[in-house]
Amino acid sequence: MSLKRLIENMERISRKDLSEHLDDYLERCDKEDIAFVISDEGKDDLILCPAHWFGIVADTDFENIVGCALRYSIGRNTYMPTVVANYVKRHIDLFGRVSVEVMIRDIDRELQCDIPQADVWASLKSDLEAHRETMLN
Repeated sequence: MSLKRLIENMERISRKDLSEHLDDYLERCDKEDIAFVISDEGKDDLILCPAHWFGIVADTDFENIVGCALRYSIGRNTYMPTVVANYVKRHIDLFGRVSVEVMIRDIDRELQCDIPQADVWASLKSDLEAHRETMLN
């Protein structure tokens, strides 16, 4: 299920309701493993969810695994380069400076060769370079 669809199906609560029943909502988050969208005047603002939902971000191997997927995919003439490149683009803010630098270097090295789907990799490299610039500023 996509994140957008998941969020659309979450129960909406107001800030006032949250402040009046905070303990109840926290208990439900924990026991039912659910999240709530904090929404006032029809505008979604924040999501209250269990901390373990962000476990993948805290996993120290996450960046290494994505880097391995990138290296595996470069040079393949299948659907995988697009899947990996799009995944990296969607989650670009989760990668540290070193991982971004390594991905740029890996892509740049492979672009020196005649690889399939070079446009996919050139586009990802461009996005990574732009992201690196924002990280440095």
